[in-house]
Amino acid sequence: MARVRLAGETAGFVELSAPATAGNNTLTLPTGNGSASQVLTTDGSGVLSWTTPQVIIAIDGGNFDNGSSTVSTTTVFDGGDFGS
Repeated sequence: MARVRLAGETAGFVELSAPATAGNNTLTLPTGNGSASQVLTTDGSGVLSWTTPQVIIAIDGGNFDNGSSTVSTTTVFDGGDFGS
């Protein structure tokens, strides 16, 4: 397995490891750093870009004590602050 290891400025490292597969796999990194809360996505052919997730569904509570799967509260976020 081939590896690329980047040493940290003072300690530690980041390592990328290639899986043991036949053929080649090229990933093209985006030119910028992205913004807060963005994630890397691929176009299916290895070109990566930063994307803001469109919908996050958080399920609060629910009644699972007696075998029921009834959900009491559902909150939908559209890419905003997930902390509140």
